[in-house]
Amino acid sequence: MKGARSQCVAAVRTAAPVYTPVSLDDIDKLLKRSFHSMRPKRGEYGGAYYYDLGISDNVAIRVYTSVLVRSEMSRGSESKPMSVTLVAPKLKRRLESGKLPIAKRTQNWRTTLLDLIEDKIELYEEKEQYWEGRAGGGAPDPEKGAVEDDDADLDLVVDEAEVGDSPAAEGRLLDEVASWQKCTNGDWGVAVRDPNAKEGDRVQARTQGGDESIVTLAKFDRVQWGKRVFYKGKQEGGRPQRNTYDYRRRY
Repeated sequence: MKGARSQCVAAVRTAAPVYTPVSLDDIDKLLKRSFHSMRPKRGEYGGAYYYDLGISDNVAIRVYTSVLVRSEMSRGSESKPMSVTLVAPKLKRRLESGKLPIAKRTQNWRTTLLDLIEDKIELYEEKEQYWEGRAGGGAPDPEKGAVEDDDADLDLVVDEAEVGDSPAAEGRLLDEVASWQKCTNGDWGVAVRDPNAKEGDRVQARTQGGDESIVTLAKFDRVQWGKRVFYKGKQEGGRPQRNTYDYRRRY
């Protein structure tokens, strides 16, 4: 019995994943051969290389390789593994929150990494408008035309004389909770994620203190950090917060 147990333990140890060194050349060949049409672009972050695989003009899949710039070889076996996420290169920010999916540097690292990238492609395709909206490529305002500004803030300023508190006919109620945001002229507005939001739509807005109210979207102001900012129209209950904070996720 004891001998059988020893054999099982030995088998488990033998089957344990083994760390495999990964070089910059390994990553470079894998990504360029597998995703040539996505035009992989290499960059540096935190002393290591990353690759951006372009899905659209606004969204890319970023692969953090954990390959060090100084040696062009991967970090040690106990160090940070490779990871994959969606990013907005023009805005210099991540589009996803939470922990990133990882690919450990073991014998099957190529298959694991390719699977993670394919998962991100499917994630984007399932909600293309959502990710484009977060990346600053949302549906254009009907009176302003397409968003062409490549600046990180993608600010579109409207004439203050045109801003009013009497929006168009009541539209749909957006399925989200919006945040309060200062508009270009200093007045309060709300920032929504829905790329199809338009003047006359309504949305539930919440302050940092937890107060909630239903706000009708008035004039479109600008696109900022993937959200569409509208001037505040009719407000049903609640009150706007005194301050707003623009937290930018580490890119």
